[in-house]
Amino acid sequence: MASDSSAIKTYKGSCHCGKFAYEFKHTSLEAHEFRATICNCSICSKKGNVYSVLMDPSEITWKSGDLASLTEYTFNSKTCHHYFCPVDGCAIGVLMDENNPFVKNKITLNLNCVEGVDTEKLNKKIFDGKSH
Repeated sequence: MASDSSAIKTYKGSCHCGKFAYEFKHTSLEAHEFRATICNCSICSKKGNVYSVLMDPSEITWKSGDLASLTEYTFNSKTCHHYFCPVDGCAIGVLMDENNPFVKNKITLNLNCVEGVDTEKLNKKIFDGKSH
């Protein structure tokens, strides 16, 4: 029997030390239709992040810590706010603010921090952040 790829699943993620843990709901990340995003900008390519779909920050339920307590890093246009754990350095996600020319007030999570997701096996698309 084939699994229903449209079924909503709850995913759990965290940084390495566990200070920041969260949950979010999404259709199956393993479904053939889902394509994770690889950004080729200077920081994402150095870190090797693999990103989820864009979502409202309110769609993330923080189990420990919160977005405001993560360390924030911006560069260039300063419209993409990269968040990482101040203890272990794990990249949690990127928030595009209201001044971002492509998408406003959305966050994307680094799927390398999500339990049970093998990012090597995911279908992927490239976002050309290097040119923006």
